[in-house]
Amino acid sequence: PSVPSPPLEVARDEADAGKAPIVVILGAPLSGKTTQAKAVAKQHGMLYLTIDSAVGAIMELDSAEGATLRSASQKLAEGGKPDLTAALLCGALRQRIKGPDASGGVVFDDIASALTPNAELVLTALRDVAVALSTPLVVVSLSLDELLIGVRQTQMLVAAAQTDLDASVVHPLPEDAYDRLDDAA
Repeated sequence: PSVPSPPLEVARDEADAGKAPIVVILGAPLSGKTTQAKAVAKQHGMLYLTIDSAVGAIMELDSAEGATLRSASQKLAEGGKPDLTAALLCGALRQRIKGPDASGGVVFDDIASALTPNAELVLTALRDVAVALSTPLVVVSLSLDELLIGVRQTQMLVAAAQTDLDASVVHPLPEDAYDRLDDAA
């Protein structure tokens, strides 16, 4: 079933009027975070991002932050623990959010990041970005009951099994070839 997009009604004071918000959509796996984040972004003319896509864009730049983030990513790829701080993450996210394509605001699809499993670090960085840019930070938490999550998991498994079945090729064996299989074993 289709789940309607959450309304984006931000309680703002007059100082926030007209400022593009930073929206973060949180939720359990299969709760519809990506669907909702994309819907909110489209409906409100905002830029859809993930933490890693935002950080990845800064990694590509020839800048001190880009070099530090590339080093952290390399360390992670080599099995180490990257030295990622809230200040570094804040700087990268701030730089990305200030891009011209984000002038209408941004919607982050969750706070998961390959660079850090520390959700508190990511939320702290996002809060610091919002404060630095004097823009509202809106956090939307989606929740589903266990039954609905189970139904969604089952639907995904059935779809994957059907895809595998559709891709499989069946070659029927004549009876004498089948009998020879028993002899070979």
